[in-house]
Amino acid sequence: MRPGYLAKASFHSRPSRLYAQEGTRCYSDDPEYCICNEGGPNGNCYSNFPPYPTPPASCMVMASYREVMIPLPGGGQTGSGKYHTWINSEVKYNNKLAPETYDGGPTSGGIWCGLNSGGTGACGYINAWTNPAPWGIITDDSLTGGPHFWNTGFSVPHTDGSDDPICDGILSIQSANASWSENLIPYAALTGPNSNTVVHYMLVYSNLVYKSPPSTISVPGWNTPGYF
Repeated sequence: MRPGYLAKASFHSRPSRLYAQEGTRCYSDDPEYCICNEGGPNGNCYSNFPPYPTPPASCMVMASYREVMIPLPGGGQTGSGKYHTWINSEVKYNNKLAPETYDGGPTSGGIWCGLNSGGTGACGYINAWTNPAPWGIITDDSLTGGPHFWNTGFSVPHTDGSDDPICDGILSIQSANASWSENLIPYAALTGPNSNTVVHYMLVYSNLVYKSPPSTISVPGWNTPGYF
């Protein structure tokens, strides 16, 4: 598992990352909450997290979709009739909001790779992404970037110290994102595995009761066999 992604269910929360109570180290790009001992004050570095107790967090997860647009040779773009999905999470902690995006895409050719060539093309492999990601995809896949087909709403903070299922789900989504086999699985735009396969995989792994995209739109790769 990658450093910074913790599978334990019981945790502290911080802007930018989530932290297990049982852990001994944290990962953050926010020096206010994680004082870095190496790599510079604003670098991605490790440090012991502040001592317990920590105010409880309120968490939210949503999943969204948008049509994938294909660039035209003479400029502009056209709709592909195929839809791309992604996950957003948000954690409220000490009156701060910490948004995160979980996504996937090909290692080359852009998110639309293969859609304008019958599903073939030099697209490379399908990798899991989190904020930030290549090609500015996180900008497109923002909290307001498309219709939401599933939204948990914010949880009520558990002041008694018990686990919050939605916050726990975010930890599991992070773990699934980190455990995806990078640079090993060939990308297939029209059949999967593709970005929709990665998103569905993360939702299944979250153990949350999620909804699938509406049946009225085409979401290739959502149910690619062998990943769920």
